[in-house]
Amino acid sequence: QEMKERIFVKSVFNSQKNRELYTKLCSEHAFVYPEQVMCSFIKKEDVQHLFTEPWHHGYFLTCRFDFVVCDWEGIPKFVVEYQGSLHTEKDQVKRDEFKKRIVEFTGIPVVYY
Repeated sequence: QEMKERIFVKSVFNSQKNRELYTKLCSEHAFVYPEQVMCSFIKKEDVQHLFTEPWHHGYFLTCRFDFVVCDWEGIPKFVVEYQGSLHTEKDQVKRDEFKKRIVEFTGIPVVYY
């Protein structure tokens, strides 16, 4: 059923640059998934030894990557993070460092834009 009004929905892309990056990734790779939660493709039990702060567990369950590029089986080849101005704030830098530590441990490359 077609929605007559779109007042209750918004784009999954939080900016025009984010949408442009998605379009570029899709032209180069077949399987690009926006806004993927880390715990949807990394097993908590494999990385929980890296949880050294009280907030790490909750953040692991909720943090997202801007894009996850997968092979045809759905296995992540690499993740993409768009680094806007928010990523210079002290608390966000800590969260970004934790995310990076997790994916580096798993061997999944991170590409920053």
